[in-house]
Amino acid sequence: MRTRRPTKIWIAIKSKPMQEGKVVKHLRNQNVVTYCPMVYNSRTRRREPLFPSYLFAQIDEGQPWAFINHTHGVLYVLTSGSLVSRVPSKLIADLIASENSNGVITLPEEVEFFRDQELLVTDGPFKGHIGKFLSCVGSRRVELLLQLLGTLHKVSMPRRAVSAHQA
Repeated sequence: MRTRRPTKIWIAIKSKPMQEGKVVKHLRNQNVVTYCPMVYNSRTRRREPLFPSYLFAQIDEGQPWAFINHTHGVLYVLTSGSLVSRVPSKLIADLIASENSNGVITLPEEVEFFRDQELLVTDGPFKGHIGKFLSCVGSRRVELLLQLLGTLHKVSMPRRAVSAHQA
């Protein structure tokens, strides 16, 4: 008589800030398969998690998982009520497939603005102002030159808070 091998499922884990590496290490010491997708931050010149404070673990379906909550660096396992929330295996496979040879996921470049392009501020305290694009600060911020109170000021803001101005 054959015994049926348990189905493997992926789950998501919320870690303490900047503790993903420690959680991976501790879970692997407990023979738990883990995955923490990484990206390269060109500003800091370091690898960092694609999803800060989150990582994935593979467990047998029906396996007790509460021990993961007690692992050093873990805040909690994501659940829906009392059931562990499953992460689609295809999502994990797609993330792994998108890694380069260094195990890093290269994110698509956002549409770049060109120097002195007019941008409309769409969110925040300067909403409605039009400024000139100066530069990108990392992948999430831009610097603009805004005219405020009759003087030009260099202002940094989230990339999502601006869009190309249509004159």
